[in-house]
Amino acid sequence: SYTLTRFGYLHDLYVLPSHRRRGVSQLLLAGAAAAFRACGVTQVRCATAAFNEAARKMLVAAGWRVGTVDLFVDI
Repeated sequence: SYTLTRFGYLHDLYVLPSHRRRGVSQLLLAGAAAAFRACGVTQVRCATAAFNEAARKMLVAAGWRVGTVDLFVDI
């Protein structure tokens, strides 16, 4: 929501390739959500590269949804 004035932002999430597909990302996301919730935050946002389909699938599986699409141009 654009009327929301306070939100958390997850800048990066990285799981070592040897630990992927074991639920590690879901645990990290849940921990981050709990920490934000403890601070009174009711929404968490993040960005991922358009080509990072694996990250988008992981986030959707965790209950995230697309809120905006950013476009840019090099000048």
